[in-house]
Amino acid sequence: MAPYAAPMKVSAGLLTTAQERPLEAIDMVNAYSHSTFAAKPSYPAPGNWLHGANRALMRRVQAGQRDINLFAHDFGVCNAYANGLEAASQVRCASHLVLGEQDQMTMPKAAAAIAAALSAKITTLPGGHALMQEAPDGLLRALQLAV
Repeated sequence: MAPYAAPMKVSAGLLTTAQERPLEAIDMVNAYSHSTFAAKPSYPAPGNWLHGANRALMRRVQAGQRDINLFAHDFGVCNAYANGLEAASQVRCASHLVLGEQDQMTMPKAAAAIAAALSAKITTLPGGHALMQEAPDGLLRALQLAV
């Protein structure tokens, strides 16, 4: 995927798939969003299924749109935005990035430039892109410590 968090270029294959076959693109993103394909059953708590829940949520959001392919639109916006580092350098409040150490969508090393532009504190957690699902307790602690 993108070698840098800013600008956040999206692969041409994912952009095309999102436009032409959004449900297939959702499956692609879902596969890359988690640090493992084989999380233990009921992880992180009983009744949870990381891949199924994430896929269902993305499909539900996509299905709820009437006049727009939201999945393709969002990736197009990410791909087109080129002023992230300039905008980040204007931020004057404290910033905190919480990154997944096995994130395949936006690798932690890809965030170095934007972290520097923000003068951000960085917390790295065990997990992939979907930290709210894979490391909910660690993410909550990181956010609580940020305030």
